[in-house]
Amino acid sequence: MQNGAQFHFEASALAGSGLDNIDLLKFRLYCREYRKIEYDEEEIPQIFYNLQIVDEQQRMTVFGSLLFGRQPARLLPQAGLELNAFDGTDVMAPLTDSATILDTLPECIQAGEAFVRRNSHVRSVFNQDETRRRDIPDYEPFVVRELLANAFAHRDWAIFGQRIRLHLFTDRLECFSPGRLPNTLNLTRALAGVSYYRNPLIAQMLKDYGLVDKLGRGLQKIMRHYANAQLPLPEFDQSGEFFNVTVRKSVAERL
Repeated sequence: MQNGAQFHFEASALAGSGLDNIDLLKFRLYCREYRKIEYDEEEIPQIFYNLQIVDEQQRMTVFGSLLFGRQPARLLPQAGLELNAFDGTDVMAPLTDSATILDTLPECIQAGEAFVRRNSHVRSVFNQDETRRRDIPDYEPFVVRELLANAFAHRDWAIFGQRIRLHLFTDRLECFSPGRLPNTLNLTRALAGVSYYRNPLIAQMLKDYGLVDKLGRGLQKIMRHYANAQLPLPEFDQSGEFFNVTVRKSVAERL
């Protein structure tokens, strides 16, 4: 069972890992650009421990590997992101593009945004006097980013053999995250902005990187965007062992 006092799997140590599995360039960039942390080289192992990148035996944690690991999928096979674009409305349609991203989480999210941008369209619409133009993407970049950030922050990393998946169809985008919502957070509470993350270390780090604007507000922002645009609202499904979010393609209408 899950509850607020439960040990978070993201803090678990990965067998066979050590300091040599850490990408120091990514760590230094994070400290310099995002946290403004100043340190001496001899302090690095202690900083790793303080940030829970490693445990007391200097083994990388799940969290540390996902954010600063060299090839994190080698230590954690469920790490990464699967991307598929279909020329149709179901997975039996021809596959037009696909990629498996095995990098750290910020790079996975950026790759997901780029994949959707590459495989979708931006339509230009005008007002009736043809004096104003507005460009409308099939999927707003912030929607894709929030979907992926929420998926990585909420997924159950204890489920092996399943990666987060993003499927792009001709009429919609679907994001699959392994594991249902935590028992302390139902869909109604999540959409109301109640914040409980299965992986609080990951959630905070994504905030540090600027990949989420405000913790707990991602789904609310997406819902508000579709409501304001008078588009079909996102659909949520947690009937199985995945939490699935579906967003419909924007329809370009005249201003």
